[in-house]
Amino acid sequence: MVTTSSTSANIGVAQAILGESFITPEETGSCLREKLPHDSLRHFNRVPFSEKTLEDLAATHILVPDLGVSIDEFRRLLQGNFLQMSREQEGRGQTPRKLLRFPTQDWYAGLPFAEYPYQMGAARRRWQLISKEPLNDSFGLSLNDQLKLIEPDGVHGKALDRVVTAQELVYTIIVVILTRGECIYQGAIGRCLDPVTERRRAAVGCSRCQDQGGRIIISCLTEEHKHPRLGLATARVPNRP
Repeated sequence: MVTTSSTSANIGVAQAILGESFITPEETGSCLREKLPHDSLRHFNRVPFSEKTLEDLAATHILVPDLGVSIDEFRRLLQGNFLQMSREQEGRGQTPRKLLRFPTQDWYAGLPFAEYPYQMGAARRRWQLISKEPLNDSFGLSLNDQLKLIEPDGVHGKALDRVVTAQELVYTIIVVILTRGECIYQGAIGRCLDPVTERRRAAVGCSRCQDQGGRIIISCLTEEHKHPRLGLATARVPNRP
């Protein structure tokens, strides 16, 4: 007998619901040149979101298996992935091209948010349900006003969405473009959780470069900074009993 859960879904059901917005652990490991050991795959046996949540967010979110790769690690890995993806394309008769590149500046090198995947606790492999663009109605607002949009409400008693870290957003942008060829956050900047200084936060986006794939943008903005393309970067909080 098939049983369903109000707090999680199995991989097959999640993939059927999300289609191309579901990225498998194997796809992610392949584009990062990492063969996942069997004991790592067990972390992804079930998706911590209900079928209803996945159905509601299928058009606006993407489900990615987070392998805990830091921003600094991505900088070291990326050129190899250009070459790997080019060889795969050439084998299919396509013209090799670069899919993604980092900016030349490295102002964030050595900062905690770029070196460590998680601000608290050890890095862990987990599913992330990341919005493909900044939160609706959060553009052109200060951080305080943006955060009011995801405050707990009286119905659920807790926030449904959370602010993502810069690592989570950079990771998702890279994995999506390497596995799907799609540039999410194109033309938009997502304000992230990470404090850079007392009053400044990291912000991440992606610009499409003609014939050169995407370009990762990592900025440092004040909490009061407002811009029509600057919105709050969010992810859905996992369903819990």
